[in-house]
Amino acid sequence: MDSWPSARSTSRGATGDLVVYDLPPVTMNYKADHGMRAVKMRLGLELSSRQDVPDVQHRLSQIINRVATDLSGIKDSDLDGSAGMERLRKSLVQGVQSAAPQSNI
Repeated sequence: MDSWPSARSTSRGATGDLVVYDLPPVTMNYKADHGMRAVKMRLGLELSSRQDVPDVQHRLSQIINRVATDLSGIKDSDLDGSAGMERLRKSLVQGVQSAAPQSNI
């Protein structure tokens, strides 16, 4: 059984520990060339410290809504290659940061 929510620390080297806050799994439908497709994602927010966890938990519904909104407009071609995945990552980071502006995500 998955334990959610979770915040785990990982080593980041000389700059200190990185805290990863795991969001609940997200299942999304997106437009493919021949109809709709579905994909299930697991996302983790990289926080600069454990002090950001309460703010993320407080704003969790806004964060999840923003992620769902960003993912709802995805097309099959948007996910092509590493450049497409990087654009998606940047879009999600910007969306999450706007939903939780007080946190260092």
